[in-house]
Amino acid sequence: YAAQDEIWTPYDTTISKHRNNVKVGHVNADHIAGYKFYEIKSWLLKGRFDILFISKTKLDYSFPDTQFYIPGFRMYRADRDKNGGGLMAYVRSDFCFTVVKDLPNLRSNVRKNFNTETIVLKIMIAKSWETFVGVYRPPTSVTVPQSLWRIELSTILESITLIPGNCFLLGDYNSDLLLPD
Repeated sequence: YAAQDEIWTPYDTTISKHRNNVKVGHVNADHIAGYKFYEIKSWLLKGRFDILFISKTKLDYSFPDTQFYIPGFRMYRADRDKNGGGLMAYVRSDFCFTVVKDLPNLRSNVRKNFNTETIVLKIMIAKSWETFVGVYRPPTSVTVPQSLWRIELSTILESITLIPGNCFLLGDYNSDLLLPD
């Protein structure tokens, strides 16, 4: 825990100076049930994030929403199964938000067939609706080869550009940026 304090101290100092700024983050949980949930819950309760996307939650229907309740936050999740994948988003409860199921030119029944997992949220921030997209690309060895990944991500991004306002893309792309191919 001492090492964690060293990591968080500069961040906590910075956010205390900028309390009115919205703090957005992403973390790959590699299974959120158990101790990782308590660590994430601690981050949110300490005010480290107002909006947090979590990938690779490894949850299915057998994990009730109540197990992941955090006071002061609302949660939305898109499960795959307990063996891999899945996304979750926490949004501070005083923010108005909606889940975008149908993107322009990309209906939810088409998107559900994608191997790339997404959660798209419209969140009201400072009297303006902003789009936040959480993305999880399973490893290429499992389900999403590079060629399919490019098509799916391009399709999602093209649809999102049709939504007015800013767009913020967060996630785990399982991609080595130094070796993009």
